[in-house]
Amino acid sequence: MAAKNDITGDSIISRHSQAYEENIVKIFGDKTEEKERKAKEKAEYFARLEAETKARLEEYDDKPTRYNQETQEVLKYQNKG
Repeated sequence: MAAKNDITGDSIISRHSQAYEENIVKIFGDKTEEKERKAKEKAEYFARLEAETKARLEEYDDKPTRYNQETQEVLKYQNKG
């Protein structure tokens, strides 16, 4: 629903000009550097997280777990015996 002028009944429409766009940048600053920095930090964080997760998985890879097929077979024979 468009806003209307109470007196004339005309629709109120925002118009963006080049001067408007330039003033927005002047007031709030150029956000491209901040966006690039945040994207770089995010990529570094996920790379570090992936490396830590991979190291943790390799550490536990050789340990038997209840969901390991070989362990399930051993438990099945122990329960029967």
